[in-house]
Amino acid sequence: MHRTYPRIGRCLPLLLLGALALLGPLPAASAQSPVSEVVDRAFPALVNVSVFFERTRTGNAANGPADVRVLRPATGVILSPGGLVLTNAHLVAEIPIGGGEERGEFWLVVVLEGGMGIPAKVVAKDERTDLALLQMAVRENARLPALPLTRLEGKVPGERVVALSLPDSHSRKAFAGVLAFCGGPVQLRDAQLSSEEVLISDARFHDMLDGGPLLDSRGRVLGIHNSSHISPLPPDFEEGEEDEKVESTDYAVIVSATAIRKSFGEWLEEEPGVPLEGAAPEVAIEAIRSIEPSVVSVWTGAAEEHPTESDPGDPHAQRLSETLGSGVVVDPAGLVLTCADLFGEDVEAASVRLPSGETVAGKLVAIERSKKVALVLLELPEGVHLAAAPLADSSEAMAGELVAVVGRPFGRTLTLSVGVLSALEREGFVQLASWVHPGHWGGAMVDRTGRLLGIAVGQPEGAAGHTTAESYLGFAAPISEVRERFLNEWSEHGGAAGPPDPTPCSEEDAALRRTAVARVVAETRSSMINVIIQRAVEKESTGFNPFGPPEKEFKLLGQGSGVVIDESGLALSNWHVVDAAMAPDGTQNDDHRIEVTLADGRSYTARVLSTSRDDDLSLLALQLEGAGDLSPVELGDSDAIRMGAPVVAIGNPHGLASSASAGIVSGKGIDTRIVGRAYEYKGMMMTDAAINPGNSGGALLDLEGRLVGINSAGRVGAGMAIPVNKAREVFQDALLSAERLRSAYMGLKVTEGDGHLVVHWVDPHSPASRAQVEVGDRLLRVGGEEVATSIAFAQARMRSQPGEAVTLSIERRREELELEIVPLSHTAWWVRQSCGLEVTELDYRWESELVREACVALHRAYTGDPEGRPSQLMSGAVLVERVVPLDSRHDLSVYPGDLLLGMSRVIRGAIMDRHELVRFESLADLRDSLEPLATKEGETCELWLWREGEILRVEVLVRRPKRR
Repeated sequence: MHRTYPRIGRCLPLLLLGALALLGPLPAASAQSPVSEVVDRAFPALVNVSVFFERTRTGNAANGPADVRVLRPATGVILSPGGLVLTNAHLVAEIPIGGGEERGEFWLVVVLEGGMGIPAKVVAKDERTDLALLQMAVRENARLPALPLTRLEGKVPGERVVALSLPDSHSRKAFAGVLAFCGGPVQLRDAQLSSEEVLISDARFHDMLDGGPLLDSRGRVLGIHNSSHISPLPPDFEEGEEDEKVESTDYAVIVSATAIRKSFGEWLEEEPGVPLEGAAPEVAIEAIRSIEPSVVSVWTGAAEEHPTESDPGDPHAQRLSETLGSGVVVDPAGLVLTCADLFGEDVEAASVRLPSGETVAGKLVAIERSKKVALVLLELPEGVHLAAAPLADSSEAMAGELVAVVGRPFGRTLTLSVGVLSALEREGFVQLASWVHPGHWGGAMVDRTGRLLGIAVGQPEGAAGHTTAESYLGFAAPISEVRERFLNEWSEHGGAAGPPDPTPCSEEDAALRRTAVARVVAETRSSMINVIIQRAVEKESTGFNPFGPPEKEFKLLGQGSGVVIDESGLALSNWHVVDAAMAPDGTQNDDHRIEVTLADGRSYTARVLSTSRDDDLSLLALQLEGAGDLSPVELGDSDAIRMGAPVVAIGNPHGLASSASAGIVSGKGIDTRIVGRAYEYKGMMMTDAAINPGNSGGALLDLEGRLVGINSAGRVGAGMAIPVNKAREVFQDALLSAERLRSAYMGLKVTEGDGHLVVHWVDPHSPASRAQVEVGDRLLRVGGEEVATSIAFAQARMRSQPGEAVTLSIERRREELELEIVPLSHTAWWVRQSCGLEVTELDYRWESELVREACVALHRAYTGDPEGRPSQLMSGAVLVERVVPLDSRHDLSVYPGDLLLGMSRVIRGAIMDRHELVRFESLADLRDSLEPLATKEGETCELWLWREGEILRVEVLVRRPKRR
């Protein structure tokens, strides 16, 4: 019988796998490569596991039966080049061992990324661990990409892990986190697995990961995710009912490599896959290792009942008794800081289990419920001292720096979460973008060097409106304030004269703490806005007023986030953030007000310029009224950003201004429906950075601080953002003015003061420098128009045209001068900043002979045909006007007067590579060719140029330009 598989191609294993065989094993990644590289290189070894059955079509019986796919997220991972696939048994529950090929009631197809389907059969199952092995129908000498199954010996808490899945043939998903181990047996379906058979992680967990691998930083399989316990359907469930999660749990079961080997050791003797070489640095391990000896278990119930292991249904220890938590030893004499919530009224005794497993008694000596912290003194034998945590100066904490939260509620294994410091002041607490739950409360929050920054606690008073389980936002009491509060008690009961001073942070450690995320948060903080929607309503009257209309006051309707994208006051946000202020015709209601506030406290009204309901986007214009001095973010390229690339989300979740979270790009090109909205949004980006209510409209940034997305919605660990390229497309006309502001590059910056503008910076290789503008010049007029504010200057820049001279009137040492400046285009500025070449366009219409001669020479040099002629002449070329080397280490073999004509690039193919000549007929061609090569460190490329009648090939260093 001929069958056609829905949404995947017809299976042609013997034909198409010939091409797969040429691919061979996965190539090794470079040392210390980013997570995105591990993601890219590992995904070819992932498959979608599809079970089909036959159902007779209704209506026209002549159409015959239809093949129907069982709809569920189902991933598998190839463990051997011969096509052995590991997945979960419940994902192939309909297929018996030995079955799966095209016969019987159900059959099995393994779908590679891209849609090629290959028949497979089930060769083994283990119902206890819910694992299954599949064998793809490939020929004996096939060499499929495969991932190796690692061993857990030597693995330590805090190692970086990446969870991957391929829930359908075209939708990659990736989530990053750190590795942790279970504190007891874990319930999986009807079985209890030992702590050695299950791994846990703070990586965001979803049912879309079912059957997907958990990888270490070298791309080796640590375990397999199992989601079967998340959403069991009730026995009376009928098709067509709303599919709600029932009896849902919120923990991941990751069946470990140890359990996999126990289940299928006899099948795993084939040649293993090739491991990927190192990924991102394991930055959390040393911090966790440093604080681990100081973290203890604290119990305020009956001492003999002090729990020793986690509940099988709670491996993360996130649903603890109210009397169980963690603590941190802060003095060798036995002083422990812990969570005040453990101590009810009239409770003073505590049982504390040390990392050694020994349990000692303790008593409460001080408590501060407003800070949610308590100080406990242990009854240590004489002469016994404990390892005390090194203290940090929490006033020096940096938003965006990496932090680890370490708890030990049972005294054996650690509960871990790694994230970033989200905000420095939240009602006297610091806020973390990290999964902080009761298993961490009372535990340590440490910086990257392992110094104690704070004590993890529950949600403080004043942070109402969300829970940490819903938001992935946690809180900690800053250690400097705790130290000050308990100064007397610490001095009385501690082994020294008082609390120790903070451990100094060396310059080297401080540099380590200033991570890329911390830099992005610091540099873009002034670009973020809080958007407040208000409506005018009649003020409640206290009496009769016969002489005028009723007084008005503004009532809060909602709030969200936004990001400034241009110094003229343009900002991006969501449609749903401003929708309450909009009339049905798309205009803003006159009785509604939109107010925006910046991080420095400045406040402006704003008007909605344009919205797109279908894309959940809005474009705002801040009413600056001459105030100016905004710091816009640079727009990035959301198409170019890779899966697994690190990103930073900044917004105002739950009204908490300028909160930062960090994660990776978890998915791209996702079509999704969002609860409460009528539209399906197309082409969204997914991130595991925490996105919460109020984050809507905020910025998703890459590690260069460039805007790659506008945050739109989120659930636990799966935020959705609108790609910035979509915003460009939607608001193209409105954004032209913003691009023009950037297009006229003069190379100077001004500051306002006493009603005039003063030049405070001049680019030494810019049009301003060539026009002899100097720092300290007072700027009076641009093109004859007075400029007294930065906004007036920005508007004058907008009106100036690249390549056309404009007059600057300045005052220098009480003398008025007129200087002529010729601005660069934004593209010319980018080229100069990226490779040191200041260039201009030559148009064929005005330089036809020169362009024709150079074009013919290029064709002959490239083809090797001395008599050849191109089928089409170039419409222009790029002339080098000036050369400004990026640094003294790189000699540029390019000179003024050279014509840049093109470059040869390699097009990678599955079977073979091919070379292609790209001609530079305009500045845009040059930039488009160089931009993919521009990196932070710099990459060299070979350019073809014309010099005095000769074609030359020269190497040029290309770097990513810094923000100006």
